[in-house]
Formats: sequence, structure tokens, C-alpha cells
Amino acid sequence: MSSVQKSAITGFLKNFKYFLQKEFVLVERSANLQFMTSQGIKHEDIKHQIFQLTAANYVSGPEPDRDRTGQSVWVFQSQLNGTKIY
Repeated sequence: MSSVQKSAITGFLKNFKYFLQKEFVLVERSANLQFMTSQGIKHEDIKHQIFQLTAANYVSGPEPDRDRTGQSVWVFQSQLNGTKIY
């Protein structure tokens, strides 16, 4: 990862976490809800996990959002209860 990429990732995370403090909306897709139920995970656990992300967790992005034209998505990987999550 180049220093330019790292600064872009760090900048994205800083902005994302700032807005996350104001409003947190988890897209309740079936796979998300099934995983959360099976692991006993609550919305606050997910929010906490997001606040722990750093540039080291970066996987890809920004990429076009498949659900919202003109929007982009960043992908990060972490572990929760021993399971990789994205």
C-alpha cells in the first residue's frame, strides 16, 4: 500500500467514524442478520468493531456501489468471535 493510498484510507475512516457517531444504520440483509443471530452479536457490537478499524484492515475500494448508482463502497476485514468479517 502506497503512502497516498494509506492517507486516503485513513481519511476515509476518519470521516466515516465521525458520521457513524451521529447516526449508525446497519443494512439489515438476511445474511447479516443470520450471522448476528448465530453469534449473539448486537448492533452496538458491530459499531464497536467498525470503530476499531485501521488502514491495516483495508481490503479494497473505493468501488462502485452495486445498489446505489453514483455511490462507492470501501471494504475492510476484521475478526469478530474468531470469524473473518467484511
